[in-house]
Amino acid sequence: MIKHLNLCLLFILIILGIYSCRTSRVSGRGEAPEDLQVEWDDPVQVKAQVKKTGKKADREFYELNSKKLGFDLTGEEDQRLIAFISDWLGTPYKYGGKTKKGTDCSGFIMVLYKEVYGIDLARSSYDIAKNSREIKKKNLKESDLVFFKTTKNRISHVGIYISRNKFAHASSSRGVTINDLSEEYYVRTFAMAGRVRD
Repeated sequence: MIKHLNLCLLFILIILGIYSCRTSRVSGRGEAPEDLQVEWDDPVQVKAQVKKTGKKADREFYELNSKKLGFDLTGEEDQRLIAFISDWLGTPYKYGGKTKKGTDCSGFIMVLYKEVYGIDLARSSYDIAKNSREIKKKNLKESDLVFFKTTKNRISHVGIYISRNKFAHASSSRGVTINDLSEEYYVRTFAMAGRVRD
């Protein structure tokens, strides 16, 4: 009983010590925003303030990237994926390339999957398709892959689904860009949708 009482007392002292401290959250640039400097006297206030600031930062992230990508993001997309695509947007097309100096469609998807999800993919769009689980187009969700037969009767192009029927890919004419699956060319050449992540 005494041991239990001592543990409770120790726990209370630790909690009081924590709440008597002051804290501020520092931004990535080493600055402490004024709206995050709060006292630990009221844990509810602290939690609400952090939540509010987090939502504001998220909203700004999605607004900025909606403009950059050219369509309204839902606000539910994986920020790592969106940041990667935004960073690579406009990268020129280069057959066999897989860097920001120049990339082809499978190189872009291969690097994206490795950097964002830690998953190794095959190098060609045809081989990526072979190693993907085929899904129905209506069941597409973020990070699923979309495959096209742009030459002859074989899968020769790949992109990654984002949201709102939009996908990112490295186009041979425009480099890394965003298109809509309902565009006539992509409706006509669509081959399959595939899922790598569950």
